[in-house]
Amino acid sequence: MNDKYCIEDKLTQFIHDVFLNLEYKSWRNKLFNFEVDRWYSLIVELDKSQVALNHIKEFDEGIYSKLVYRCIRSPNWKNTGEIMIVFNVSGMIWSSIVFQTPNIK
Repeated sequence: MNDKYCIEDKLTQFIHDVFLNLEYKSWRNKLFNFEVDRWYSLIVELDKSQVALNHIKEFDEGIYSKLVYRCIRSPNWKNTGEIMIVFNVSGMIWSSIVFQTPNIK
């Protein structure tokens, strides 16, 4: 398999894990507080949330240092509060979109 596709598969799996693993919960809880339509560095924001960085640093620095995301109000935002989190690596075609609805208590 081409290394490019292998990296893209690993990035997709990593983003999947970020939304399922409890170790990232403190970062996920802050998603609704980020400015809409502004790009953020994922590694910087994970660090600010005191999340262990060992998993993201399994990628080369040229990848994890360029892994960014932004929060956008989804088309259903008015009804559900749902946002879309768009992930991208600057300079790559790869991207991933995750829909997140706030926890309603």
